[in-house]
Order: sequence, then C-alpha cells, then structure tokens
Amino acid sequence: MIVICELLVNDEKTGSVRGALMSLNMLIENAGGRNYTPVEYRTWLRDVGFSHCRIVRFKSPGADGAVIASNPKEPGPYAATGEAARAREAADPALRASRLRAREGR
Repeated sequence: MIVICELLVNDEKTGSVRGALMSLNMLIENAGGRNYTPVEYRTWLRDVGFSHCRIVRFKSPGADGAVIASNPKEPGPYAATGEAARAREAADPALRASRLRAREGR
C-alpha cells in the first residue's frame, strides 16, 4: 500500500486555492515544479503496478487529500524500463530541464 498526502490540485487544474498556491510556490522554487492532480497520481501508480487507487479528501494545515493505492499487481509496462518517466519528461519540457539541471548539480 502507498499513501500520498498532498495539497491536491483538481483535475481541471483550477483549484483548490491552497493546492494552486502551493503549485505556484513549487514553480517559483523549482523550474517546472508544481502540484499534481489525483488523475496524474492515479496514472503513475497504475503504470508501476498498483491498483485500487482512491482519493480521500480532508482538511489539515499541510494537505487536503490523500491518494491511496493498494494491491500491487504485476509491474506495469513502464515499471522496469522507466518509460513512464521519460514520457512525462517528453511531454513536459520544463520538467525535463529541471531534471537535467538537478543531474548536473545546478
């Protein structure tokens, strides 16, 4: 089982206000940084072999939701090869640039 507590951004990327503000903070602090939507987390978890993903909403100072996935199954098609990570980087040039800078120590 995996539990990811986060200030989640809604699937339309229009809110919550706290999630959007944290996403802006991440962008300011990290090139390409942002908060993610439940659908993005669910997709990534399924890609690496988790099933039964669910979202639980709550209110607390540092998070407003959790993505919970359980019942690991056979590894997904991207789990062993890292293709999912490469596909995300290809689709998001800012993410790719950020990861390249991190690898170079900048």
